[in-house]
Amino acid sequence: MTPTIEQVYFEWLTGHINFNHGRPGGKTYVDLMGQLHNKEFIWIVANDDNRLEDAEALRHEFVADEGITHPGELLHHQPPLSVLEIIVSLSVRCAFADGGNAQDWAWTLIRNLDLHRMSDPLSRIEAEEVDDILDTLIYRNYDSDGSGGFFPLRHPQVNQKEVELWYQMNAYIDENLDT
Repeated sequence: MTPTIEQVYFEWLTGHINFNHGRPGGKTYVDLMGQLHNKEFIWIVANDDNRLEDAEALRHEFVADEGITHPGELLHHQPPLSVLEIIVSLSVRCAFADGGNAQDWAWTLIRNLDLHRMSDPLSRIEAEEVDDILDTLIYRNYDSDGSGGFFPLRHPQVNQKEVELWYQMNAYIDENLDT
């Protein structure tokens, strides 16, 4: 059976994550990645729509990389952008900003959300916990220092719930370059 463009795209996205970063291998995260890819990312802070544009650019990069001439649903009907796409696109921005590796950054973002412990197979309770974590992220119900979001800070200057992701990312990189 030939995989659909959406299945190939999902594999392409997950190929942008270093699942073994900072720990021994052996675990898989297909269930988690599926849940991240099925969860729509909604922006609620001004200018976070720019991160959605970054994520949308991934779709165009995929089509170009794979030489796809008929991208179908992926580009023409624009399904909602997912948390997984946001993670991958943010990781590229992080790597560019600090000169690091985007695949390692993607895993760092997953660890910062405390999702690294959600390996296969996910139980119903774990899947519900993942959904709760993602809702906390999306609706900015995390701590004012950013804990529970992508970019927790040790010494935040302002409430991170109100800061666009771009500035959270830069503050996180600046703080972690100092260590």
